[in-house]
Amino acid sequence: MSTQAPITRLNNDILIYLSRFLTPRGTVALASTCQQFFPALMRQAYLNDIEGGRCDALWWACEFEMLPTVQRCLELGAPTNQYLRRTDPRAGYEDWRNWPRYQPQIGQTPLSIAISSMNPEIVRALLENGADSNMAYREFGVEISMPLELLMLEYKPEHSPSVYLDIMGALLDYGANPNLVVDPNFPAALQFSLVRHRTGPIIPVEATRMLLEHGAVAVRHNIQHPSAYLWLMHMFLWVNRVGPPNGTVVEKIDLILQYHAGALHPRAWEIPLYIILSNPRQDTRQLLEIALRHGCDPNALCDNIWRAHYDSPLKVMINVALHTRDAACFYRNTAHALAMVEMLLKAGADPDLRDQPRPRIVRDGEWAGQCTALVFLAWHVKTARHDRDLCGAIMLLLLQHGASPDIPLAASGLTALHLACGPSGPNRQHAEWLLAHGADVNARDADGKTALQLLCDDDGWPTPAAVGVIDLLVRHGAVTDGRDFGSLAAGSSGGEAGEGGKREKIMRSYAKTSDYCRWKTRSVLLRVKGVVREIREEH
Repeated sequence: MSTQAPITRLNNDILIYLSRFLTPRGTVALASTCQQFFPALMRQAYLNDIEGGRCDALWWACEFEMLPTVQRCLELGAPTNQYLRRTDPRAGYEDWRNWPRYQPQIGQTPLSIAISSMNPEIVRALLENGADSNMAYREFGVEISMPLELLMLEYKPEHSPSVYLDIMGALLDYGANPNLVVDPNFPAALQFSLVRHRTGPIIPVEATRMLLEHGAVAVRHNIQHPSAYLWLMHMFLWVNRVGPPNGTVVEKIDLILQYHAGALHPRAWEIPLYIILSNPRQDTRQLLEIALRHGCDPNALCDNIWRAHYDSPLKVMINVALHTRDAACFYRNTAHALAMVEMLLKAGADPDLRDQPRPRIVRDGEWAGQCTALVFLAWHVKTARHDRDLCGAIMLLLLQHGASPDIPLAASGLTALHLACGPSGPNRQHAEWLLAHGADVNARDADGKTALQLLCDDDGWPTPAAVGVIDLLVRHGAVTDGRDFGSLAAGSSGGEAGEGGKREKIMRSYAKTSDYCRWKTRSVLLRVKGVVREIREEH
């Protein structure tokens, strides 16, 4: 035995010396001839690889999650911050122990390969041996993403959240900067935590919390100034609310706002509020609650960057509820829509707030909008495709919270009562609510017409609905032929003409002037006198 041991050591030294002149493939072939010398030859192969400035064994071990091989390479001094280079395929390690013939992408680091493999043990082993947690991997010589960004992109449905959080915790513990990005215009890890792919999982809330605890900021100095109001818009543009409803996105936004309470500009909610209200989902109500709790002004005019004016929050929500094509829309549920309107009103929303033109886009005198939520609702409720029950409930809620029914459209002068009594679709119930809350029954539009005159300005026979509204307006004091005719007769007859001459002169004056609509109002009332009597008897 004493003679056999020196011979074995001699053979070992000879084989190791010969392996220095072999390629990795040749070394593997030599080691396979004798299982006794396999560990020593493989160790020498690693040393030869490391001494030659290469790190193929470490890369392959990270790719195929071979922790013992990774530990062996690290013990021998393998460089952990080296990029994978293009190698001779004949000298690769792809056939060691029947490994698949697959090479990692050139330009990756051992750490980036381990992150892609989602192996927290290998990631921590690399970090403990000097791997740079802020070293970006490359493609074609161009830096692509930091390790934290890569971790966000590699999260897939088959990955365990606990494994994902272990890797993130290891990176942050070893100095990963959550605000470091390769491209200043590219989102950082915090923005990535809000993104959800259509088929991918939601990144856990704890990941967002962990990033914030380690100094992640939503205010990016290299994009905008911290005091600017656009950082909140950038955050909401990255929010992906596709998929089944859950509270994950809501919790993340709440966390971010808690850590950035001092960075909220007075105008910070203009665009995010429009994004929340104009894209209804199951979490819309929760997002609005969070916005109001974190200082969102319910009277902040929503900034729609694709339109030429600013809308009130109430008007934005009503517009989406009326014009959405999605039958399952969140706002089409009356309870949800009313809860949202009431939430805004209780928070101090002004129901009489008008939309405003965008500066430097709409010149003075060219803006025809400036309508309140009540006028907008009365304007768009005429057609049959709208849910009149929902619209009526919203209208009543606005009136109960002090909405003025007499604020007209800026250009046309039409009030909510004009629109509710329009000849295309008069609504008796809406007219009753408006009159009960102080609407001026004789308010005139830009053409000088009252709601009654506008309703009767039709050559055809009035519908029963129109007749009911006419009767309602008359009973509430709408000006008809009696009062107007008397005042006009007193000024036109000179006090000398008889009753017949007065009437003839009045009719001639009405036919020649713009007040012709008053005469039409009188004629319509006379035609439907019998129908009005029948309606009164029925009710």
